[in-house]
Amino acid sequence: MYSNQYQQEKKFYDGWPVNQARDWLFMNPRQQSAVEAALSSRMESEQGTLTLEFGSGIGVCGELYARETRSKVVSLDLSVELLNVGRRLFESENHLYYEGTLEDLRRGYKAKFNHILLVDVLEHIRRPDWLTLFDGFKKVLKPQGQVFISTPTPWYQNYLKNHNPEGLQPVDLSIEKSEIEALAESVGLRLLEFKEVSIYRERDYQYFWLGPKNQTFSRASLVRDSLLHRHKVLLWKWPRLYVRAFDARALWVFFKAKIRGSRKLILRQSIDVE
Repeated sequence: MYSNQYQQEKKFYDGWPVNQARDWLFMNPRQQSAVEAALSSRMESEQGTLTLEFGSGIGVCGELYARETRSKVVSLDLSVELLNVGRRLFESENHLYYEGTLEDLRRGYKAKFNHILLVDVLEHIRRPDWLTLFDGFKKVLKPQGQVFISTPTPWYQNYLKNHNPEGLQPVDLSIEKSEIEALAESVGLRLLEFKEVSIYRERDYQYFWLGPKNQTFSRASLVRDSLLHRHKVLLWKWPRLYVRAFDARALWVFFKAKIRGSRKLILRQSIDVE
């Protein structure tokens, strides 16, 4: 079904259920920020819209998006292990899961999407595959459809390569804004908006909104989720995974951030980038 390279990557991600469950359980700020940004560009009318979460893993961002909107979400990933976790935790009539490639989805799911989310996904896809992928996105998007992309900034990606290479994934690219602009143009879309944000370090992540020229933006905030809800869901639906995912240090970091009002941000000038 997949090339040998993708089989190797699939095997790598099959080993990530605990990591992804922990990210969700303790409200990973990277995911929270990305979904809030994606929500900020959603269409005014949400009833009956359809959203594709591409490279979903267990579907954390899709679950957040579904809870915040009336959009139905389809989470698509290559890893059956991650999808099995997502199905057990989140699957509902409003949140569906598919295993496979975009082409597999096109063959089995004929509806077109209002939104496509790629949250920390594109940097893990080889550049030679980008054009085919985005051509596929264009085919499954409605005429006014949008694509939201989040990736590390080139500065942060290079910092990780120099200081934490063991934490990188099998494919982990540094992506420039100009590349996304050219990619969008090549499939008949355009870059509507670009923003650098600070999650852990100053300006460490970047967001891209792609779509038609007449797209408008409306701001939104995440308001319907809570830490207690997440712990209750995982403890009730999968106690063994809860025990494996629980991390007292992560819980303490979360509460310190709440007490202080924000996470401690590491400024660029305080970091040795050599």
